[in-house]
Amino acid sequence: MKDKIFIGIKLFLVAGISGLLLFFVNDFTEDKILENNVSKEESKYILIFPESESYEKVIINAGISTKIVAKNNDGQIIGTIYSANLLNDYGNISVLIGINLENEIVGIEYVELNQTPTYAVKVKEQQFLDKFIGNDTNTNYDDFDTRIGATYSATTVKDLVDLISKYHQEVNNE
Repeated sequence: MKDKIFIGIKLFLVAGISGLLLFFVNDFTEDKILENNVSKEESKYILIFPESESYEKVIINAGISTKIVAKNNDGQIIGTIYSANLLNDYGNISVLIGINLENEIVGIEYVELNQTPTYAVKVKEQQFLDKFIGNDTNTNYDDFDTRIGATYSATTVKDLVDLISKYHQEVNNE
């Protein structure tokens, strides 16, 4: 009986020390992880607006987390990138959607795509994303065909595009 108590105490100490080590390692690396995530997102801005030289971020709360104003080397606005995310039954999808001055969608980039891998591949395909590129922000997505073999993921992406399009229309019509 005594040896079982001794084993329990040893296991408790090992678990406690391991927990403390994890806490300190996480605390030490947290800032670097956040910095890397921001850097990863910002590297996608150039994919949406290759001609941009600078960006101005504005934090908003309307289901859309960030509005990024893209500017050319003369400081003129060339478009807007919106960052938003939604959660479905399979995980989180976070996107960046670029809209030019003519209110057309010019690019979609995934920041996070935590979906079942076989479905994530289907919504990453350029053929699917091209269905949105060139659309005006007043496009109605109610009857938009999302049947690509990844219905939940495709519907979530469609909902994100629709959310951002409506928000952009609302802000620009004020």
